[in-house]
Amino acid sequence: MFQKTILVTVSVKNEKKTNYFQSEDNIIEHLDELDFLARTAGLKPVKRFIQKLNIPLNSTYVGKGKLNEILSYVKENEIEIVLFDDELSP
Repeated sequence: MFQKTILVTVSVKNEKKTNYFQSEDNIIEHLDELDFLARTAGLKPVKRFIQKLNIPLNSTYVGKGKLNEILSYVKENEIEIVLFDDELSP
């Protein structure tokens, strides 16, 4: 049986253009790759969460509002795994 999974990423500002975030195509490409890897590992991605930030937050990666949105979705849909499209530190 596949484990229900959600995918989470943060779209950061482009280093060369201070007012522009990563392109939508770039974000989708990264999440498509994460989706493929998850499915290869026997997981079942069911939703994607994207947040635009200058940089990911050290304590939670996403902002407080997005974190609450993800938590609510996890509880309501009995999500077993949350995958982040980034390296996280403890």
